[in-house]
Amino acid sequence: LAQVGGTSCSGGGCVISSCVSSNYGNCNGAVSDGCEVDLQTNNLNCGSCGYSCAARPNIGSSSCVGGGCVITCNGATPYLNCNGASNDGCETDSSSHNNHCGGCGNNCASLPNVFSTSCSSSSCVIHSFQPGYDNCDGVVSNGFETVLVSNALHCGTCNFACSQ
Repeated sequence: LAQVGGTSCSGGGCVISSCVSSNYGNCNGAVSDGCEVDLQTNNLNCGSCGYSCAARPNIGSSSCVGGGCVITCNGATPYLNCNGASNDGCETDSSSHNNHCGGCGNNCASLPNVFSTSCSSSSCVIHSFQPGYDNCDGVVSNGFETVLVSNALHCGTCNFACSQ
């Protein structure tokens, strides 16, 4: 029998008591084909019998390498694997997650001089900001970057220059 380390008799029939290595498993429970599954490479029995890499949520593809799942997220959806773990698949909806907006680690709340933010359609939306600052360059990704109380090119408001 393939990869079988030990057998015994139970209830008048042969049973597999162990495989030659923990890298193999008797996943179908049949004695006739022994420890038939390589748990290091089988996508439907990865690391242990019944653990399917393909069953992880929101993935595009998966494979079993060294007894662990390797996943790729489906590029057509906003779901990403931001925690780096394969067991929960591509767990983060980057179209609406404030800490992973449009990409892993893109935290809307960490933008300079902003108080309240949200993520909508994979883009940060700023709801409130620190008084005395504005977004004069129109780029959301650098927050409210312009000081209005001491900037001669943006005095009190964006693009209002002080005369000399």
